[in-house]
Amino acid sequence: VWWYMLKPYAWAMNLHQSLKEIDDVMILTNPSWSPDACKGKLRWLQDRFGVQFEDYIFTSKKHLLATPDSLLIDDSPSNCQ
Repeated sequence: VWWYMLKPYAWAMNLHQSLKEIDDVMILTNPSWSPDACKGKLRWLQDRFGVQFEDYIFTSKKHLLATPDSLLIDDSPSNCQ
C-alpha cells in the first residue's frame, strides 16, 4: 500500500508527456526489498497511465540500460552521480 500511495512530483506527468512527444519513454523503477513493492508500483503506474500501460521495467540495475542514446532521469541524487 505504501508504494501505491506515493504522490508523484508535481512536474512528473508533464515531463513524461513532453518526453513522449520526442521519443519512446520507459519508466525504470527499483523493485526494492519488499515483496509488495512491485505490486504497489504497478498499481501506481496503472492508476496514472491505464491498466494496459506496459512501458516500465522493474530493475535495480538501471545502469545496464544506459546508452549513449539514452537519457536517464532519477529522483535520487546518488544515482545521478
